[in-house]
Amino acid sequence: MAKAEEELPLGAWFLGPKSEQAGVWQEVINYIFQDYTHWRKNYFPEDPLILGRAQRRSHDLWFDKLSNELDFALNQLKADYPFYSPRYLAHMISETSMPGVMGYFAGMLYNPNNVSDEGAPVTVRLEIEAGKMIAGMLGYDTDKSWSHITSGGTIANMEALWMARQTQWIPVMVAGLCREQSIAFQVHLPDGTRKDIRDVPVANLLNLTLNERLSIPERLAAQRKADDAYRWLEESFQSSKFNIGKKGVGLYRDNGLEPVIFVSEAAHYSIKKITNLLGFGEDQVISIPVDTHFRISIQALEEAILGLSASQTILAVVGILGTTEEGAVDPLVDIERIRKKYEQEQCKSFWLHADAAWGGYLRTLYVDDPEQSAAASKDAFDNKGIEFIHLADSVTIDPHKLGYIQYPSGVINFKDKRSMLYARQKAPYIHDDQADVNYFDTKILDEAIGPYIIEGSKPGAAALATWLTHKTIPLHRNGHGKIIRQSLAGAQRLYHLIDDAVFQDSRLTIRPLTQPDTNVVCYLVLLERASLTENNTINRRIYEALSLRTADKHHLMPYDHAFFVSRTQLRLEQYSWQSVGDVLTGFGFTKEEYSQEGLFILRSVVMNPWLEQSKEMGADYLSDFVKFLMNKATKIAESLIAGPLAV
Repeated sequence: MAKAEEELPLGAWFLGPKSEQAGVWQEVINYIFQDYTHWRKNYFPEDPLILGRAQRRSHDLWFDKLSNELDFALNQLKADYPFYSPRYLAHMISETSMPGVMGYFAGMLYNPNNVSDEGAPVTVRLEIEAGKMIAGMLGYDTDKSWSHITSGGTIANMEALWMARQTQWIPVMVAGLCREQSIAFQVHLPDGTRKDIRDVPVANLLNLTLNERLSIPERLAAQRKADDAYRWLEESFQSSKFNIGKKGVGLYRDNGLEPVIFVSEAAHYSIKKITNLLGFGEDQVISIPVDTHFRISIQALEEAILGLSASQTILAVVGILGTTEEGAVDPLVDIERIRKKYEQEQCKSFWLHADAAWGGYLRTLYVDDPEQSAAASKDAFDNKGIEFIHLADSVTIDPHKLGYIQYPSGVINFKDKRSMLYARQKAPYIHDDQADVNYFDTKILDEAIGPYIIEGSKPGAAALATWLTHKTIPLHRNGHGKIIRQSLAGAQRLYHLIDDAVFQDSRLTIRPLTQPDTNVVCYLVLLERASLTENNTINRRIYEALSLRTADKHHLMPYDHAFFVSRTQLRLEQYSWQSVGDVLTGFGFTKEEYSQEGLFILRSVVMNPWLEQSKEMGADYLSDFVKFLMNKATKIAESLIAGPLAV
């Protein structure tokens, strides 16, 4: 056995589909709980016992009630989906890792609140360390970037767009200050030229490069050459009529400008939710068509950006690295090329955000194992979106998805930690607000997280779970990359099994929607000469047969379900005919049918870590799943047409 396999054995990281490692888990859980109770007992051991033996005996009736209710809850949980099983091929959820569970259990007992180091002196530090591990995996400079844990991708995306908004107005605030106090100050424009900031139009100041936005206050403070320079800046910004946090998004309208956000039609619904919450309005999201692989159309994006009116200003462009429905990865390299072209031709830049909530952990395949040479551990996986994720100014990633850590654990990563300084809220009960504090010093971010993020109270247990997982399952190709590699291989195998599947009756076929970029496989069963409505009915009934929810929304027990799938539906209000016309025409459907019905498709997320090992043991779940699916499809189709069908 290779050294890397001995030290980082994938099989040891999970409980196992039949709880094969239950003994080890019980031993560690007991150890954690005993260690915790010893901690309690040893704190001022001379303090008296509050609960005497007699009083404790009187609690038996209440414990009986608790036991009964707990038994009821445990029985109810048996109706949950078997996410841990290789037979579960539905949503973006699977096994949770042993270090994740143990870390969360330990943290849950201590119950630290990671809003500040005062409420969580240990787990705030671990949260920052976990963030650095993830930032390093993404290719960020861990000394210059800043990352923290959120409840999930929605909050992470919201923080990214919030900071895009906050930083956009820094140059405008400085320009206003320089005009008021007659200060000459040079600003670096995106095309490489320099100009006095007082002479630059607001529309151009809003679209400087991120580095320039964040460097302007530092250079102005240095130019002032005074001990109170940063305090002067802080007070000026707080009272500025261009302070977007205080004045609100009406500042754009007041200056004759309209902020817009570009993202593909495959975007997660959280993007429009966020623009609603941030006050921009959902109409400011410009949805760009996708190609036949459901990646953003680079040509359409470039045309849209270069064709903006003078009054439109880009708040951000969002690239998706693993769309929720199809797992597609947008080519960040090409989006970056557009940004450089925009800078040179129109002297404007924009914030580039990567929503890698799903696909971010694929970056482990590009991280070298420090114990091996890069050549010895090189992967065949090649994706320019994942490889160059570090080009983004911010990245959302979800440890509670492909990090195999339990909920809630999302992470937002900022390439330049100075961005977060413009989110600060005063909270004297969790952090000192001293007169001599330099609020432009990023060291403050490691002391009190709460004043700089959206959430307030947040579980330190999630931080400990994330930290322990990434400490013991390193974020490189021979560590966490092992899980990712198996997942990607499984998805490609399922794609080919579906693509090669042949029904005995030629009236039925099963077709993939597209070859997956990641580990989400979409497909549908087609009945020859049937309408789109009839084909949607077949696929919807297949989904219902492979789900615990029936058409009348009753919830079934899982024990008689051999496999599980999820589903989604392509609709005209999200996916334009320009995006999906070629795909639907290839399936034999018309634009008119699509506009009325949409397309119901089946969806399998292949992320269970046991599929490959199960196949070696003689249980080929992916092959069995396709056969099972075809049998179900045959029976369902038979009920809709005259004449029997055979698989």
